[in-house]
Amino acid sequence: MDFGTAIKTCLNKYVSFAGRARRAEYWYFMLFNLILTAVAGVLDQMVGMELSPFSTIVSLVLFLPMLAVSVRRLHDLDKSGWWLLAPMLGLVVMIPAYTSLEAAIVLLWLGGLIAFGTGVLLLVWFLSRGTMGANRFGADPLAVIGQPS
Repeated sequence: MDFGTAIKTCLNKYVSFAGRARRAEYWYFMLFNLILTAVAGVLDQMVGMELSPFSTIVSLVLFLPMLAVSVRRLHDLDKSGWWLLAPMLGLVVMIPAYTSLEAAIVLLWLGGLIAFGTGVLLLVWFLSRGTMGANRFGADPLAVIGQPS
């Protein structure tokens, strides 16, 4: 899968959370997101408005496709899309940190460690090859296309 095909696939599957996404599809779309975000940031600086209208539009337009391709990428690994919420567990742990100073120190460190650890876990999964053959989320996209990731 090349850069253009990955973008086209992700935008065509705008809110499709079913199925599987290859590594190439996911990472090319991430690169597309990064490029568009950088261009929008430069345009916002050139315009000089406080509200950052270009960045806001890019973020709103690409939010659902990014979420959908991330869920499909996890499906390729035979993981539930709910794993995307795992780093939020760290934030939940931090909530009672405002009861006392001692609790705050421990809970903020623990919450940060959980958020960081689960973020690293997701990164490792996103870099890993998907399950070979069909899984509960569909056919192997590499077997269907017959190309390496």
